[in-house]
Amino acid sequence: MPAAGPLLLLHTICWWPLVLFLLLPPLPLFARTNPPTFISLHDSCLNHLDTLKTRAYHQTYISRLCAGDPSFYSYVEVPLSCTGGYNLAQAVAMGTFLGKSTMFVAMAAGQASTPAPTGRSALCMYSMEKLDQALERAQFLCYTQEGKGDKEQEAYIAYEVSSKCLKLLQVPPVTRLPVAQCERHSDCHSCLSVRDPYCGWCSLEGRCTWKLECARHSQPHHWLWSYGRDRQCVSIQSLDPAIQSREEQTQFCVQEIPEGS
Repeated sequence: MPAAGPLLLLHTICWWPLVLFLLLPPLPLFARTNPPTFISLHDSCLNHLDTLKTRAYHQTYISRLCAGDPSFYSYVEVPLSCTGGYNLAQAVAMGTFLGKSTMFVAMAAGQASTPAPTGRSALCMYSMEKLDQALERAQFLCYTQEGKGDKEQEAYIAYEVSSKCLKLLQVPPVTRLPVAQCERHSDCHSCLSVRDPYCGWCSLEGRCTWKLECARHSQPHHWLWSYGRDRQCVSIQSLDPAIQSREEQTQFCVQEIPEGS
């Protein structure tokens, strides 16, 4: 596996990472003239590597987030670049090089704009002291320069442009479903017992309907709301006499009879 010279680029970004790649131990602290509050803050910082897709390729970042910071105000990240097009971190280990704390990262070259690694790989070394300085520099720019670097922004298209291909962005189809199915209730008792606020019993038509589907819904007792307080089906309370011939008149009492029926 060929060795590639490390190239640490400072790129200030102040937003949350997309993919967590792997965890690293906390960066060592160095002598500072900052107030003690900043020193104690960095004591509890966590550092991890991220592989993010930026522009048309994936890039590995190292980021810092201080423990005890639920609002993520301390979050900062810088990209890890390795010459030769090695942009995907595969493994990481801590060690020393020339007596200094060093982070060793196995990097692989990605396949075009995908996160899939190729067979090409390299071992990149990053000084922890320089990483600490880069993260502090990025954090400083986030607070003083509104998170903007000194380079001009460039517009780009995430998809390859070709006159031979036509890409259509499709919106998932939207299916309209009724909020209620009143017609599935065949009798008054089942219609009212379900307590569906959209349904009611249309007395003269003998079916469970929406209110506006009942012809005389505005008149009393014509449309019985299943969610109302006085929900009672039309029923015969008494019949006198109980048995007699069809030719003779019969008196009976009906409760909740619709007006005009």
